[in-house]
Amino acid sequence: MAVIELRLPWPVSTNKAWKPMGKNRMRLNPKAQLFRLAVKSYVLAAKIQGLPLQGHLEAKITLCPPNRAKRDQDNFAGKTLLDALTKAGLWGDDSQIKRTVIEWADVVKGGAVVIHVKPFVQEVAVTEAVQPFVRMQA
Repeated sequence: MAVIELRLPWPVSTNKAWKPMGKNRMRLNPKAQLFRLAVKSYVLAAKIQGLPLQGHLEAKITLCPPNRAKRDQDNFAGKTLLDALTKAGLWGDDSQIKRTVIEWADVVKGGAVVIHVKPFVQEVAVTEAVQPFVRMQA
């Protein structure tokens, strides 16, 4: 599989994506619903072969904000974005993503997100005998 690149619209903040409905229920905000539909149209337009992607994946997410306002990365490169890509059929489940790199880029009119997806390759051997870095003292 080659690296897949998608340029997507600016996502709805995870903090604003869900609205309470009643006592114990949440509903997807209409703007978040529109974002999901837009992501699906971008994925379909890209005509990517072999969807949904299989196996472990790595995602590099570049956030191009619409203005210089202070923002938290995880609100825009987290659940709302990854769930939209899952619903669009890019991969079967976002639990397939084993490495995520998130970075900020320059301001872009209207905002955008550029995501690169490729197969995940474990770079560090992990053994059963991994010791914790911090030890508690009695």
